[in-house]
Amino acid sequence: MKTCEYAGAAIAKPRSHPWVDSAGSSEYRYYDLTAAPELIRSALEDFRPWSHYEAIEDFYLLLTALNHPNSVLESNDCAFTGPQVNENPGFRKSLQCAGRVMVLFRKLKRNTVQKEIEWLTN
Repeated sequence: MKTCEYAGAAIAKPRSHPWVDSAGSSEYRYYDLTAAPELIRSALEDFRPWSHYEAIEDFYLLLTALNHPNSVLESNDCAFTGPQVNENPGFRKSLQCAGRVMVLFRKLKRNTVQKEIEWLTN
């Protein structure tokens, strides 16, 4: 697994938190998993076809911990693409999967403090 921080071009149209629309599809929507953790295993459409794999259950456990009432963090978005041909010569497997989970501080102001951003990145 690789972790990364967005380092692309500046986003022309900022998204709010919670977001209300999806760039990918109008069918996708935001779920507040802090308020409704029971949706973790049922509402995330990208993960449902793969839910019989142990790695997906591990991901659900990560989301449960991130969105737990005692956590200072929460998730905002996630995605998963199933196996595809691996075109990265740095990995010796024929297939690869890709996904993301966006994490932020629950107290939104903390997401604007450089020291806090560095802590979250680490």
